Amino acid sequence: MIFVTVQDNVAILQFSERVMNYLKRCGIHTVGEFMEASPEELREKYNVGAGSVRQIRKRQEEIRDLTGDFALRMDPAEKSVPETEEEQLQKELNAIKKKHPLIRGELYLFMAYDIPVLRRRIKTRVLDGIAANGGEMMCETVAGYFPDDIRGTVIQEEILLELKQAGLIRERNGILESMDLTLREWIEEQEDDRMKEVLTMRFGGRTQNEIAEHFGITHQRVNAMIREAMKYRPALREDRYIYLVENYKLTCEVFVRCFGEDEEAYYYVKQCAERGKERKVLKLALEDDKVPESLKKKLRQVG
Repeated sequence: MIFVTVQDNVAILQFSERVMNYLKRCGIHTVGEFMEASPEELREKYNVGAGSVRQIRKRQEEIRDLTGDFALRMDPAEKSVPETEEEQLQKELNAIKKKHPLIRGELYLFMAYDIPVLRRRIKTRVLDGIAANGGEMMCETVAGYFPDDIRGTVIQEEILLELKQAGLIRERNGILESMDLTLREWIEEQEDDRMKEVLTMRFGGRTQNEIAEHFGITHQRVNAMIREAMKYRPALREDRYIYLVENYKLTCEVFVRCFGEDEEAYYYVKQCAERGKERKVLKLALEDDKVPESLKKKLRQVG
């Protein structure tokens, strides 16, 4: 584990060049500034890409939870230990009660859920819920991820609107979709031009032999390049289809017609799917609890 201090340059966190350029544009130069930044605000104010926002949020969580490669080292000159998120939240709630001892009901809820820590916690819960459901969720289902006291209220609507404005989710045909990095965006983020072209050709339906002949390299080298890229890819929006394609007979033509995706997405998902599995007829997917309801709805519409 690498120990860092809040005064260290943010470059010590070893981000990609793309993320570093975003951070510089946002005026974030130290680890301390990085830890205080809100990924959602960076997305909204500075148009930081969805993939970079995800990397920033993940690195912040790893540092806070001590689950990654980096940890904050306390400055010996500091006498006080930084507040935990829970302590910060309780302090804010106590301040509201002290300043407004008679406040009750809806007005108290509006003030409490305006606290950044609490609002951020709910947003994370909603985003995690959508991600766990394959990146899509029926609009009427998302209320279950909000606390009981604000479920179905204006506060819920405000939080969902903020997530949409930040470009983290979108609503389409009664379905909320997480705005994960798309396959095309991930390919475009490749810093190596040859890798970018290899992935474009492979997910465009070209065989590894055809790619090898195009570049004048071996089939084994092409296979190694694709495996390496796939190993370190982030979560992509198209990942929601992997289970379906892996377990059911789904042709490229039906895939494109059902889900409105292009052929590139289909070939990517086929690359991800486990090979050699016996696949069932597609209509059985409508009875599979592991297939998100949003995908079942699209399958039913096509028939």
